[in-house]
Amino acid sequence: MLTIHGEKHGKLCNGVTRRDFLTLGALGAAGLALPDLLQLQAQVSAPTTAKSVIMVYQPVD
Repeated sequence: MLTIHGEKHGKLCNGVTRRDFLTLGALGAAGLALPDLLQLQAQVSAPTTAKSVIMVYQPVD
């Protein structure tokens, strides 16, 4: 759970702990990478169209 205002040791000047700062940074990085990840996943899982093949054999004399 993310707690920005609390009574913890190791606070920065504005009351945010180092752990909270790293958590917020990781959430921001994940938020920036998520659209690209979802777009790549949609491209990979796109259904392909079925293709039909008609094979014709001619007898050799």
